[in-house]
Amino acid sequence: PPPPPPPPQRENLSELLININIPERYLHIYPGESVLAETEIILNQEKDAVTIHDIVIEYTVKNDHDAVVIKVIETKGGNVRINTIKELNLPSDAQPGIYTLEVTARKENINSKDSATFEVMKKIPESKNGRKMREYLTLILVIFNMMLLLAFFFWVKKHNCR
Repeated sequence: PPPPPPPPQRENLSELLININIPERYLHIYPGESVLAETEIILNQEKDAVTIHDIVIEYTVKNDHDAVVIKVIETKGGNVRINTIKELNLPSDAQPGIYTLEVTARKENINSKDSATFEVMKKIPESKNGRKMREYLTLILVIFNMMLLLAFFFWVKKHNCR
């Protein structure tokens, strides 16, 4: 007779714990820039279990009107802990306001969610006069440096000829 089938494996994953952090440099950004999500997911398994699980991780950025601006889904494998760093690029037409970054970790019927907020600030448009002034200052600095370099070469030539 054929060998008996192996006993069905019971699910040994009991809980997912998730923690999200947005580094301080990304808490106040401008439209078109990126926000960085540092995520730690802890897989609580039954005692002595070392099964590797595929965890679906969903990153969602919502504006202050609760509209979804960005949504990214990926799958990562792990048995005890999954650490991720995800860079999400905001659209250049993102409106100023407080945005929420939600991260959801899911394995079949086990879910966990955490969120953090960051601010998209209003970009101050540069005036034409400010741009022109910067161009003039750059040109003046280049000419001044060229004159200094020329004066240095004449000085070296004068002192080496004696």
